[in-house]
Amino acid sequence: MSGAVVWVTGLPSSGKSTFGRALVARVRAADRPAVLLDGDAVRAALSPAPGYD
Repeated sequence: MSGAVVWVTGLPSSGKSTFGRALVARVRAADRPAVLLDGDAVRAALSPAPGYD
C-alpha cells in the first residue's frame, strides 16, 4: 500500500479549505481513504483560544 500527502497553501480566504473538502470527496468517491486536516480545526483542537498577539 502506498500513500500521498497533498499540502495546500495560499492566502487567507483563497479557498484552500473548500478545495481540500472537494479533493477529499473525490478521493473517497474513488473508494480510497482520505483525511482532511484543516489548520483552523487543528488549532482549535490543540489550543481552544489561540492568541495571535
